[in-house]
Amino acid sequence: MKYKIAIIILLSLVKVGLSQNNWNIIKTSIKEDLHNIAFINDSIGFIFSYGTGNIYRTTDYGNKWSIVKQTDSIYLEEIQFINQKTGWICGENGKIFKTQDCGNTWYDLSILTNDGNLLLCDICFIDDSIGYVSGCIWKKQTMKPIFYKTNDGGLSWTEIFTNIPQMILNLGKTGNNLWGTGDGFILRINNDKEKWEYVFKDTLGIIGKIIDIKFADNKFGMGISFNGKILITFNGGESWITKGITTNRLRSIAYLGAKKWIVVGDNNNNDGSVLYNTIDNGENWEKINDFPDIHQVTLSENYIWIVGKKGLIAERKK
Repeated sequence: MKYKIAIIILLSLVKVGLSQNNWNIIKTSIKEDLHNIAFINDSIGFIFSYGTGNIYRTTDYGNKWSIVKQTDSIYLEEIQFINQKTGWICGENGKIFKTQDCGNTWYDLSILTNDGNLLLCDICFIDDSIGYVSGCIWKKQTMKPIFYKTNDGGLSWTEIFTNIPQMILNLGKTGNNLWGTGDGFILRINNDKEKWEYVFKDTLGIIGKIIDIKFADNKFGMGISFNGKILITFNGGESWITKGITTNRLRSIAYLGAKKWIVVGDNNNNDGSVLYNTIDNGENWEKINDFPDIHQVTLSENYIWIVGKKGLIAERKK
């Protein structure tokens, strides 16, 4: 590894309240574009940058952040913690890092291949043993979708679903089903039988990449797309309706409870930064401005957290 980090960068901050919806911008010395965030409780959370390989952790409710892992300049994509101690991060070049001590130590469990650049877009563990990663292999301007499974916490991976025709960008779970989304489609993957079926296909070419999906319960769920579309199901994913709320790119969605949702994204079409709230399961949406591009929204026990470009970290109470 190019870097062996023996230093910890402590980043002091000041929380500044915004006038809209009581969002607090956390000002740090981090200037990198931040791509993802995950909290395992209100006090302990992780963020990582986009294209530098830096992973940061807070242990004091976001008041200070320190580097706990630094790799070569790679693109990290997704993070998931299955409990208070065990988590994984995946990214390009088949990179998978695992911690079993709440981020103090990270083990390299990467998938090695000679077929090309293995880009892992998402990771989803069912428990501390069974997990999946999705993405593609790029070689000579061609793309092969891939889907891997592990039964031993990531120590070994086996390719399955070799006939999936499209790249799965996002993975989620409800009950015994996994959900895979991508460019204009939603797949339901039965975790027990390891079979997949399309439950939504964009035949008109207007939805774009469906990049995130969440469920409030076993019936009601919502997805979002890069074309600013909201997808809603009332019957557990059997059918979906769509609604446009912006021309900008949407990136992440979170369910707050009691019919309340939040979606975030970019200002790629100059319509103002994207942060929308709904309190009626998507019937109406309120737009909140004053942010740079937002890449991810996540929840801890009592807070909502967002990260994005120019080192953006912000939070507010649920």
